[in-house]
Amino acid sequence: MLFFVSTICLSCAFFIRPKVQFVIENQTSKDFKMLVYSKSILLNSISIRNQSKFDTTLTFGSPGSNGQNSPFNSEKVDSIIVLFSDKRIIRYYCDGKILLSGTINGLNCKWDKSPMDFRFDKTNKFKPVTYKSLIYDESDYQKAKPL
Repeated sequence: MLFFVSTICLSCAFFIRPKVQFVIENQTSKDFKMLVYSKSILLNSISIRNQSKFDTTLTFGSPGSNGQNSPFNSEKVDSIIVLFSDKRIIRYYCDGKILLSGTINGLNCKWDKSPMDFRFDKTNKFKPVTYKSLIYDESDYQKAKPL
């Protein structure tokens, strides 16, 4: 009986895919929208009020995850714009190439932080959830360009 229960528990653990929780924090004094595009088509729009956060949980290995470093579809995203309420922007764009961290097809497209490469924070050993975050603070806002 113990063998049977152990076998069922192990097989359930094998088939239950872990989850990844993504958090985007806005620690700036301005509200902002994060606009995520693929070939000029808006894929996602996330509004985050100042001193607030957005979070979502995805199943690891879901379509478009490619290692699950971002909540956005890493197989399609070619530009991301962070638009602050006073019309200042941070633009992530690399000559129309798919946005991944690091060098893209020989192009040196690097940013201080990339919304396609969240920082790993912690895992909970009792739940199959990994926590990853991206934090925008006043220094990021200061780097934003006027629209």
